[in-house]
Amino acid sequence: MTEDENKNLGWPQDLLGIAQHRHQQTPQEILRIEADDLGTKTNGLLQGRVDVGAQGQYIVLDFFIVAPSLDDYEYRLLKARHKLLPQYPVEVILNSKDKRKATSPETLVVTLSDIFRAPSTLSVIGQLLDLIKNSGQTSSPQ
Repeated sequence: MTEDENKNLGWPQDLLGIAQHRHQQTPQEILRIEADDLGTKTNGLLQGRVDVGAQGQYIVLDFFIVAPSLDDYEYRLLKARHKLLPQYPVEVILNSKDKRKATSPETLVVTLSDIFRAPSTLSVIGQLLDLIKNSGQTSSPQ
């Protein structure tokens, strides 16, 4: 076997470049953007956090609302899960009775927007901000 033929065996030359050629945002990327946005919109009083794990054949993403000034109190807002490939559809789970399906990055963003604007979510955020305000710790963490 020639040296040139050897180069074509095994892993592709540009293995790390594969990730750069994806055209779809992953569910994890979308949730992390939303987590960062929560911190920005609350001046750091609340933060979003995305934990990644596995459950059988699924990648599991837990989205938490965290209140750093309340001893890092955390509230799990939702769980999203998907297979490694394809990553869509994504099942978004709020509780045992409220499960939603997103079939693309665009529908995931719409689904998350609906959840973030829901009265129950706004109530949780309002309660946490009230607790922070009443605790006297309304400056954002360093």
